[in-house]
Amino acid sequence: MKPRIRHIALILALVALINGCRHTPSDHILIGIPDGPSVISMIRLIDNPPVIDGRKVKFIVKPEPMQIQSMIMQQQLDFAILPTVMAANLYNKDVDYRLLAIPVWGTLYVVTSDSTIHDTSDLHNRVIHIFGQGATADVLFRHYMAAKQLEDLQINYSFTTNQEIALAMLNRKINTAIVSEPLVSMLISKDPRIKIISELTIEAGHQPLQTNLFAQTALLVKSGFATDNAEIVNKLLSHVEASCLFTTLQPEKTAQLLQEHNYTDDIGTAMRSIPLCNINFVRASAIRDEIDRYLNIFYSFDPASIGGKIPDEAFIVNEE
Repeated sequence: MKPRIRHIALILALVALINGCRHTPSDHILIGIPDGPSVISMIRLIDNPPVIDGRKVKFIVKPEPMQIQSMIMQQQLDFAILPTVMAANLYNKDVDYRLLAIPVWGTLYVVTSDSTIHDTSDLHNRVIHIFGQGATADVLFRHYMAAKQLEDLQINYSFTTNQEIALAMLNRKINTAIVSEPLVSMLISKDPRIKIISELTIEAGHQPLQTNLFAQTALLVKSGFATDNAEIVNKLLSHVEASCLFTTLQPEKTAQLLQEHNYTDDIGTAMRSIPLCNINFVRASAIRDEIDRYLNIFYSFDPASIGGKIPDEAFIVNEE
């Protein structure tokens, strides 16, 4: 190859490489969500995905949040829903996704099949099963224990997922546990002995949160996508807000959609689950203090759980 031709070929190769590294719009907007309450909040959009500025919204649903986290770390998603703690941890590790809104609040409940347990005061000197030592359920329950002054309570971590604990309760291997929706409603529908003792809603000082439980679940956006597509972000947020409102105002229709898309096989159980999921879309910029207060619970328990610090102000997208 002659030097001039070789030089031109090298330039063309470099241009192709640079262009390949740039963000190029696709014909889809990709949203990753874990199964459970997040799907319930989004089912109207899953059923009828909107087209925003010529780009169709596409949902990727995975069984566990860790699978969504993996996709985020590979920059595969434009938007995602994750536990707020996990989102803060990723942000503090320079994974460039930022917080837009809180669509789902507290979904964790103390449940029991023990007929001698009637309220939280009866939990003294008992064994309670929790999935994930140091994870959201564990930290929030420890916070709850301190607020309720529960003593001599033994926590058992032998089960690693919400599903494992639910199965153990159905098989009557355990009787008291922390379980998340929608499995709480499933347990109650299948075993009439199982009942809710309490939801994890207590703040230090024994006062319930006035703004609706814990800011447990986060809607995130890739920072580069938000910078390049501010109008799409605003329109998408409006669609998500409308879907959350539909879920709470139309529980029967929501349950029917969940059944149609194979997320439930029992409309009655799905309807029972919807209010327990505490779906309430709130833009993060309007509740910075509540989000910081929630993350401080985890920081006080173990700073590493949220990446070593409370995220700075840039974590929350400023819509003002």
